[in-house]
Amino acid sequence: MDNTQLIFDEFQDLASRCGTVPVYKRILADLLTPVAAWVHLSQKTQYAFLLESVEKGNQYTRYSYVGINPQKILIHKDGKTTISENGQCTTVDTPFLDLLREYQSQYNMEKLPGIPSFTGGLVGYLGYETIAWVEDIPIHEYSELNVPDSVFMLFEDMIAFDHLKGA
Repeated sequence: MDNTQLIFDEFQDLASRCGTVPVYKRILADLLTPVAAWVHLSQKTQYAFLLESVEKGNQYTRYSYVGINPQKILIHKDGKTTISENGQCTTVDTPFLDLLREYQSQYNMEKLPGIPSFTGGLVGYLGYETIAWVEDIPIHEYSELNVPDSVFMLFEDMIAFDHLKGA
């Protein structure tokens, strides 16, 4: 995250080819941890994530990510898929995995030198029972947890912690 600066023509070219161009600001973060940032920011929104980069129990890899304010939320629960965007919920008939592929194909971003490779996109989970979408395996029809089978969120507002540079 040092000297990635684009002139306007380069920005326009990237935007026309990729659709999304990451915009960032580097700040010193030697007194702020990813967990502390996530705790603070997640209190202000219903959906947030922390991708922590601990390796072998105690060593950090280069980046940790915090994301807030997803642009879209895809939820599959009780056999129904809903998409939430701008406070509006829509139920769709598209199979959930096809929906993920569709969104992933639309979200094209070129990697720029000097900034983390993950600068936004889909973050979420596929629950245990979703194996039945691709394999003929019996699943439990009832769960006491009452959680969605799958949730994916499209994030563009993110913080990347660079553990190597303390930023």
